[in-house]
Amino acid sequence: MTRTSMTKTVPLLLGVALTIGLAACASSPDSGTSAAGTSGSGAAARAETGGGDAASVDAPVVALKVASDAVLKEDYATLAQLAASPNVRLIVSGTVVEATPVYQEQVAYTKLTVKVTKSSSSSVAVGSTVVVYRDGGQIPLSQVLPDLKPDQAAMLPASAPANAVVDFQFMEAEQSAVGDEIVAFLRPDPNPGRAGAYQLVSSVHGLLKLDRKAGKYHRLGHAERPGYEASVSTAAAEEYTRRRS
Repeated sequence: MTRTSMTKTVPLLLGVALTIGLAACASSPDSGTSAAGTSGSGAAARAETGGGDAASVDAPVVALKVASDAVLKEDYATLAQLAASPNVRLIVSGTVVEATPVYQEQVAYTKLTVKVTKSSSSSVAVGSTVVVYRDGGQIPLSQVLPDLKPDQAAMLPASAPANAVVDFQFMEAEQSAVGDEIVAFLRPDPNPGRAGAYQLVSSVHGLLKLDRKAGKYHRLGHAERPGYEASVSTAAAEEYTRRRS
């Protein structure tokens, strides 16, 4: 596998430091690497390691992977510290019913539509939906292609299928997918054109996904430091949605 690197500037509104180093790697054209996109989470990584379930036949094919990291403006070791942030205006638990890739100014997001099962605010009713933008996503290759540098374009398969995507991973966080059961720590999204939507406080570290087998929620994104709360029981995670009711 070939690797290269580039640098990207992202909006401070995301709570991310100005400059992020990006590393991109591409599988060989005949590797068969694929990802589940909005129909399943993390299938690309499982395919590379040989573990997990096989990706569905109609899953998008990952033509290029881009991994990025950053120093977050808000970074909390524990969920209690995160929940105490004055920027957290809403905490919800719910199920992802839509996961739509968004590519703006060479930055990848995923627009999540979440059906709420518990809410910390009476203004967001159980059974309603909220829109949440998170960092990272699987973007159609056709949208990213004009922005690729020559060395990156050279890493692409000789013949990419119509459903080929570029997999943008932020802080090693797995992609979100329809059916994910989540807890999200949110603030109103201040970006133009996103009135009524939310963004995660502490980026992907502010998003928990239920691991059904383990019976726990785990925080997205890498966590290689002492004292970092990477997982929490179902009851403890959902308790945060009740504290501000």
